Amino acid sequence: MESEKHVLSVKYSPSTALELTFLADSLKGIINEFRIFERSIHSEKDYIRSDLYIKGVRNGSVVIDIFNSLNASGLFDDCDKFNHIIDFSRNLLGMHNFFINKTDKPDGLSVENARNFARIIEPAAKDIGGSINICGNSGGVNIVNIGLTHSEAAFAHGNALNWAALQQVPVSHKAQEELFYWYQARDASSTKHGDKGIIEAISSDPIATICANDNVKGKMLNEALFKKAYFVEVEVHTVENKPKLYKILKVIQSIDK
Repeated sequence: MESEKHVLSVKYSPSTALELTFLADSLKGIINEFRIFERSIHSEKDYIRSDLYIKGVRNGSVVIDIFNSLNASGLFDDCDKFNHIIDFSRNLLGMHNFFINKTDKPDGLSVENARNFARIIEPAAKDIGGSINICGNSGGVNIVNIGLTHSEAAFAHGNALNWAALQQVPVSHKAQEELFYWYQARDASSTKHGDKGIIEAISSDPIATICANDNVKGKMLNEALFKKAYFVEVEVHTVENKPKLYKILKVIQSIDK
């Protein structure tokens, strides 16, 4: 099979019997991360999901050879262009290098990426004396190699989870002037839950909104609330660079929609 030219070999070398849940979770991390990677390199229109298969499990340490292929491969003249195992292994190498403090953060790294990587290497991170080796292999030649002893895996595992946790901390950006309008709002100036607004320059999605004080919201409640848009001074609070909260500090001017 053409797609089997490119193989991801994952070698688990435990110091004792390898707990099955660790193995299953690690493989699940590979599956999850491969799905993310595959979608990132295809447009939504061109995306065709391929599946990961175990080519074989070898003796000695637990060595699992994985390749990807299309279920409907017979429909395509060039199925190999959908085989991304080598590029995927390079993507894992980029995360590995970042989480051992060897290189800068890979472009587009997300919390989910970091958690998947931690999950993949967890068998070695949790096993004193264990190790893990991940190879991207093409035609029998190792193109990409990631090797981690227990101490290296534990270090990278901790860094990945710590980095992910830090990204979940909301970031407050400097106040800026934006055009804002309400998506939904409670009819009391003191209400602080359930209000949502839209700033199209930032996101077309309704975002949870609070006002710095009752007077700010009161000024807007006194008008035809949903028929107006407002130039406001606003703080944008983000998580993973996505807006999660607007805090309106001041209403500058209202205009008709």
